[in-house]
Amino acid sequence: TPLVLQFTVSDADTPTDKLVVEFSTEDDDPADLVDLDKTKIEGTNTVRTLTIVTKTNTFGTNLTTLTVKDPQNSTDATTFPFKVLEVNDPPWVSTPTNMIKIPEDTITNILFQFTDVETGDDADPNNSIGVTNATIVSINTKLVPNKSELPGMILTGDNGIKYPTVGDADVELLPATNQFGITELVFSITDGNSTTVTNIILEVTPVNDPPVISGIADTNVIAGGSVGPIPFKVSDIETNAKNLLVSAKSSDQALVPDNGLILGGSGENRDIVVASVGTASGNVLITVTVEDEEGAKTDTSFVVTVTPPLGDTFANTTFIDIKDFQRAA
Repeated sequence: TPLVLQFTVSDADTPTDKLVVEFSTEDDDPADLVDLDKTKIEGTNTVRTLTIVTKTNTFGTNLTTLTVKDPQNSTDATTFPFKVLEVNDPPWVSTPTNMIKIPEDTITNILFQFTDVETGDDADPNNSIGVTNATIVSINTKLVPNKSELPGMILTGDNGIKYPTVGDADVELLPATNQFGITELVFSITDGNSTTVTNIILEVTPVNDPPVISGIADTNVIAGGSVGPIPFKVSDIETNAKNLLVSAKSSDQALVPDNGLILGGSGENRDIVVASVGTASGNVLITVTVEDEEGAKTDTSFVVTVTPPLGDTFANTTFIDIKDFQRAA
């Protein structure tokens, strides 16, 4: 903080505007306490102003001398002590940006840099600063939970930092699943006496999540017959289940044509009937696809085994007596 002092000069034989005032210091502790380039004397009349500026983050005492000189080089001087008190400087924190935008369900890393001027002159290794002195907090905990795990925020980085070395603090962040919106992230670090806080605005933008369809078990059908209705479920984060479009396709149109796949149900609960044609047998892959209002699709497949049709045969598990020239009874 600059120190501004007013003082007066006079000379019985010389106009005051001809008097020259000079400034000098004798540093006691530490050396170079006063910034001589920025310290100045202003005014040309009786009342003059001295503005003393000290160097950044220095403290101590010195003797300050003001010397007034007339054109005949006659001088007079006054000396007074000047003391700068020590104050605790808060830690220094920097980050490349104060606004971050990411899509939902995306991991991002945020870098903070820090140091503290009071840690530089002390040989004590404990007089240092690091991420153990730091915290990161989300204001909107529904969007970004205050947990040291993902989803949440994991804070890692340097410890044992002494000025002028600058340390790094890295925040690995993952928003809560399928959440979007805005939150304020508050990073703070303390030196034990003072705390520095810096804020970042995080915007998580929505993305369309694909719909979900349950699995369908493999099944059998007799050639020319049908099986079902076979139940399955559909759902979507953004689209109401009643608005989800379901379609089905067969891998073998000769055994099971697409028009033999009959879809039913509503909402989350859907079903499918599989109708085969002809008398041939074989395996058919049936693919069921669900599509949401944004055009995202998900499918599931199951195998239908088409078995040969039953012929004019019968099965019997008991003995049959057939007499000569008589029909079997």
